Amino acid sequence: MYRNVGGACLAIMVPALFMFAGPAAAETVVRPQLTVEEKYDSNPAFGSGASSDFATTLSPSVSVAAGSRESTFKGTYELNSVFYHKESGLDYTAQSADLEAAFTPSKGAKAVFRDTVAKTMDSLVALDAGIQTERAWILSNTAAIEFQKEITQRGALELALEDERMDFDSPSFVDTRSYGASVAWRYAYSDLAALKTGYAYARYHFETDGADDVNVHKAAVELTKRFSEGLSATLSAGFVLADGNGDGTHPDWTVDASATKGFKGGTLSAGVSRDISHSSGLSGEISVTNRLYLRAAKGLGESSGLSLSFSLADSGSEPSGELDVTSYGAELASYWQPRQWVRLSGGYSRFQQWADGAVAGDLDRDQVFIKVTLMPLDWRI
Repeated sequence: MYRNVGGACLAIMVPALFMFAGPAAAETVVRPQLTVEEKYDSNPAFGSGASSDFATTLSPSVSVAAGSRESTFKGTYELNSVFYHKESGLDYTAQSADLEAAFTPSKGAKAVFRDTVAKTMDSLVALDAGIQTERAWILSNTAAIEFQKEITQRGALELALEDERMDFDSPSFVDTRSYGASVAWRYAYSDLAALKTGYAYARYHFETDGADDVNVHKAAVELTKRFSEGLSATLSAGFVLADGNGDGTHPDWTVDASATKGFKGGTLSAGVSRDISHSSGLSGEISVTNRLYLRAAKGLGESSGLSLSFSLADSGSEPSGELDVTSYGAELASYWQPRQWVRLSGGYSRFQQWADGAVAGDLDRDQVFIKVTLMPLDWRI
C-alpha cells in the first residue's frame, strides 16, 4: 500500500510547487544535495548478539521553497541507501519527506499544513521514541493542520488537527493510528512573556486482537518567557484523563520544561518532559514516556564547530506494563566547511536500552561516522 513513498511525495510536491510558483510567487529555490557516509556500526542488525560491520550510505536529497506575500511552500525529499560491507543481506534503502504549506488569508490569520512521512528499518529514526525495535520496515506518517487567529492585540486563538499512523511490515508489531484535535488561547501579557491554556483530545487505535481504542483528554497550561536576548524558557503542565482497553478511566499528568541559552558562538539547551504517546508498535496500549535531554553547540570559527547531545528516556505502557524500556543516547560530532559547496563532518554516537517488560530487548549500539556533503549552487526560478 505504501511501497512507493518517493512517487507519492513527488505527486504532492510537484502540483504544490506549480501552485505556489505561479505569477504571484516571488521566487522558487531548488537545493540539491548529496551526502556520502562511511560508518562503523557495532550492531547493524539491532539485536542483542549481533556482529559489527562497516556501511556506506548514499543520501541524495532535494528541497524546494517557493512563496509569495500570502503563502509559502517548503518541501524536502531524501533517499538513504545503506550498503553493508560484510552482511549484504542487511542492505536497505530508506526514504523520507517533509512538506509544509502556510497561508495568510487575512491580517492576523495564518493556516499551516504539515506532512512528514518516513519509510525505514530503524525505529530510532522513524518513531523518535527512544526505543530500538528489531529490524522491520516501518512507515510513519504524521499530518497536521494548524490555524491561528489574532483576536485582540495580545490574544490569539489556536486550533489544530493531527493524524499520525505507523505501519509495520511484520506481524510482531502492532499497527497504530492516532488522531485528534486541540484548541488553545494564547495571551502575550508582555513583549517577553506569554501564557497559553488549552484542551487537546487524541484517540489511539491499535490494530490487534483484544485492544480497544483509547481516548486521551488533556487540559494544559504553558508559560513562555524570554529573560534576555540569549536566554528563554518554557514550562507547561497538564492534567490527563485516559479511558479504554477495559481499564476504565484513570488520571495522569504531563509536564514539559525547557530552557535555551545562547552565548558567543554557541547555544546550550536542556529539558525534561512527561507525555502520553504510542508504544512504538510493541504494545496495543498507550505509553507514558519520561525524558531528559541536554544539547550544546559551539562554533570554532566561521566554518567549523562542535556539537554534543545526550538524552535519557523511560517508557512504560499502561495499564499492563508489558512495555518497560529505559534508554539513553549520546553523540559527539564536529564539522568543517572549507567551501560553500562542501561540508565534512564526523563523530561518535552510542545508544543503549534496557527492557524489563515482556516486549523489546536489551541492546547497545556504537557508531563512528564520517560524512562528505556536496551542496551545488541553488537553482532559482
